[in-house]
Amino acid sequence: MPAKPDYGIDAPGVIRNLFVIGAVLIPLGLFVPSVRIGPVKIIYGVAAIWTGGAMIVESLLMLLYAKWGKFRHRDRMLRLVSWRGDETVLDVGTGRGLLIIAAAKRLKNGRAVGIDIWKKSDLSGNSLERTLQNIAAEGVAGKVELLSEDAQKMSFPDATFDVVLSNLCLHNIPQLPDASRPAARSRGCSDQAAQR
Repeated sequence: MPAKPDYGIDAPGVIRNLFVIGAVLIPLGLFVPSVRIGPVKIIYGVAAIWTGGAMIVESLLMLLYAKWGKFRHRDRMLRLVSWRGDETVLDVGTGRGLLIIAAAKRLKNGRAVGIDIWKKSDLSGNSLERTLQNIAAEGVAGKVELLSEDAQKMSFPDATFDVVLSNLCLHNIPQLPDASRPAARSRGCSDQAAQR
């Protein structure tokens, strides 16, 4: 029996950095509330404590989203589509398969194509192999095709897909206006869901 699916932690480096910097700022603000440089006294204690606290809260909220919130967000996105079951679906920035697997479960005789470059900085354990494990664990292998392809250089002709999905991907592309044109090959795309 395949292992239980694991969809990873989004932006693990960002979460770690926010937490670490926050954990440094709070004691710094408490134990060294001000610094004197010549005749100038810099009082930063309260600001450091509040900033550090905000950074820790932000890291915890990001972790909460990664473990629970993204599943609710995925379901909300997929409810925006009027599924027939015969759609051809594109998932841009597939990651570990959260959207493509849920979409494939809604297909009777359609197919789902996922593209990604699988950068580990975007998602913990982000790899083609991990995505294939999740696809097998969720029982949708016959409906899903994965391609190692950059969203800025998609090889699909226009109007190939009925539904285009993307979440927490397009903002990682440096040249977004150029990158979003290929994704719009389904008569429109956002960082959520588009249907033809």
